[in-house]
Amino acid sequence: MKKFFEKIKQKREETKKRRQKRAEAKSLSGLKIDVEPYFATNYNNKTFIDLITVAFNNPKIIEYQIKLFKKFIKGSYTQIICDNSNNEEKAKAIRNICESHDTTYINITGTEKASGFSDSHGRALNRIYKNIVKVRQNNFAFFDHDILPIKELTIEDYLKNTDIAGYIVERANIWYPWAGFGFFKYDYLKNLKLNFRRYRIFNIFKAEGADTGSGNWYPLYSKYDRSKVNETKEELWNIRENRPATENEREGKVIQESMIQYFFDRTWLHTECASEWIDCKGKNELIYKMLEEILKD
Repeated sequence: MKKFFEKIKQKREETKKRRQKRAEAKSLSGLKIDVEPYFATNYNNKTFIDLITVAFNNPKIIEYQIKLFKKFIKGSYTQIICDNSNNEEKAKAIRNICESHDTTYINITGTEKASGFSDSHGRALNRIYKNIVKVRQNNFAFFDHDILPIKELTIEDYLKNTDIAGYIVERANIWYPWAGFGFFKYDYLKNLKLNFRRYRIFNIFKAEGADTGSGNWYPLYSKYDRSKVNETKEELWNIRENRPATENEREGKVIQESMIQYFFDRTWLHTECASEWIDCKGKNELIYKMLEEILKD
């Protein structure tokens, strides 16, 4: 019985810490971050696709992503880091990493207030689409900053026979490519009024304008032949115990604490290690060790 009550107490303390972290993230969202951009030598070149990362307060995982892109992605692409950090020190660190690896860095908060974690996709993706995608008029892909290639791949293959590729989410009879891992042909989307806003209430942060980035997808994809989508299924893996996720884990809320995701036959890894308001209790260190081994192979 004593252990039972200790477990309840521990859960309550963990919940309290998460709420404090969320409150801190919300308060930081009012800050203004202004970091000078860096444009890589190939930024103005015409490549097959722009690989656009929405970064947020994690320089270390960004450096791993850049190194793994350079190691494994073959073909014609430009990598662009769009930084939505609400911490100026970390934003500058991300910029320095990009410059040292000749990777384009653009701070997308600018003189606006940083929308930060509570809106790390929604308004950020809208700004990126308007100011980068529509300007460059290139095929493009969106990545979370902890989406990493871990096997050699040819980037053109993902849009070879389709206008859309990536991880498809289904909710309430709506399907859409997840905003953190989607590939798009510009010619298909250029005539659509793309809007990365919520289609349902999102109130984790109780903040006006907080946005998951799911978007108003229904008008965009309801008439698209889904059978033509180059779609990947997730493979959820417990990295702590090195085994597939159980059904209970799939249904639970432990993904960021214990799980990673694989996509496209384990060619891509989603580490789920970037959320600062969750205490991952050493999970990140396991992931970083794994990534070091992958880079050495």
